[in-house]
Amino acid sequence: MTIRARLLEQPNVFALFTFLIGVNRRTKSIVAEYVRADSTTVVLDVACGRGNWSKALYPTKYLGIDNNPAYIKYAKNRFGTFGSFVCCDVADIRVHAAHLEPNVVILIGVLHHLSKDQASSLLDDIHALIGTHGRVITVDPVFTADQGLTARLLAASDRGRFVRSIDEHLALFDQRFSVPIADIRSDWLRIPYTHFVCVGHKIN
Repeated sequence: MTIRARLLEQPNVFALFTFLIGVNRRTKSIVAEYVRADSTTVVLDVACGRGNWSKALYPTKYLGIDNNPAYIKYAKNRFGTFGSFVCCDVADIRVHAAHLEPNVVILIGVLHHLSKDQASSLLDDIHALIGTHGRVITVDPVFTADQGLTARLLAASDRGRFVRSIDEHLALFDQRFSVPIADIRSDWLRIPYTHFVCVGHKIN
């Protein structure tokens, strides 16, 4: 693990980094434009990090999971009144989220950390967990043909080793979820960055 990766594993360091680049604006936009939750929404946040999405999504019924014990400890202490948190690997979400019956699953910056097989397995698990009208919302960096050099270099240098093209990313949803919303967003951060937002509806 590189020094940068080790630093970003620390909750307070990661919080400072995300504040500086403007991630709070991105969070508000995703909640308002894509999640559109209310008090009846049941949310599973996969790789929830420090747990701040629980506050942004309140008063939904919220469960955040992450494999970083430091993040989960922080989340429980800071955001425990807004949701529940479990430390586990993404491969074990069926065990830890089966009781939840989520109708919205969010994966913010997750799929580009997973190989094709790992991502496929995770989406299989999500498909099994959510109900008939369930949605999965993913946000990841992506390579596009017309993105600027800085945005491309930032995507290429991401900690995630599996940043994909648009077609490669969409192919992950094949036969599990239809994707009626697939948006390129380059307006969220203070730095040039290309996000790809997918809203997938469960195919039964």
